[in-house]
Amino acid sequence: MSSSSRTGLTRRIWLAAAPGMLAAPALLAQSQAEQSARSGKRRREIIKHFDFSQGSGGVLAGFTDYHLQTADLNFLAEIRELPKELNVFSRNRRAFYLSCNNRPDDIFMFLKVPLTAADGVEQDQRYKVSLQFEVASNSTNCAGAGGNQANVFLKAGGTAVEPVPLLIGEYVSINVDKGQQSEGGEDLGVIGNIWNGQECEPDPKDRKWVMLRRTYDHPKPVTTIHEQLWIAVGTESGYEAVTGVYYYSIDVKLTPLDK
Repeated sequence: MSSSSRTGLTRRIWLAAAPGMLAAPALLAQSQAEQSARSGKRRREIIKHFDFSQGSGGVLAGFTDYHLQTADLNFLAEIRELPKELNVFSRNRRAFYLSCNNRPDDIFMFLKVPLTAADGVEQDQRYKVSLQFEVASNSTNCAGAGGNQANVFLKAGGTAVEPVPLLIGEYVSINVDKGQQSEGGEDLGVIGNIWNGQECEPDPKDRKWVMLRRTYDHPKPVTTIHEQLWIAVGTESGYEAVTGVYYYSIDVKLTPLDK
């Protein structure tokens, strides 16, 4: 074979091999970029703010811990204006109001909301749950049949499944672990009570509303099952009388943790 023929053959072999040889580094770089993007997404904190200026905003209410035969519980969940004596920095004065007549001396009334893949939540991922919320209370530590208003305990946390009422015989319980009264559980912990620092006013009309600001870091990480994580805040009451609170805002931070 002449030298020119060998040169032509070598050129054809090089041109045939070159595309693959050039593509391999490009594919490797692309794969590394995708892995880096996915890794970065897992490390990204998820921060979400909820208020009720435009309605419920996807936040849902629930009531549990009572018997079906118990009458006159007067459950109420609605968006309404804050009481006039409350001053807030924002123009928004709408809040999610929850109220009930705690005749069973144990009712848990709560708000819940999911964070989903649209918010960045990933499946099978561990998250540290941190919350900050504002709730208005007119609890002036008056005594009731089952205790005083300091026995209305604030609870909050996060769960991989939706918190829903669970019927056990004739009793309405809940499917997550919130503990009992002043004790927290695996899913929801205790953040004090709703007493607003004022002493008892016998006439409910004289009880002043005060905005309470609470922060909470759930001690146990939440591991998602699907691309969804539920946040819940609520009150569990040992005060056997009517109790109402205004949830004004809820701020959530999910911090991804290593598996």
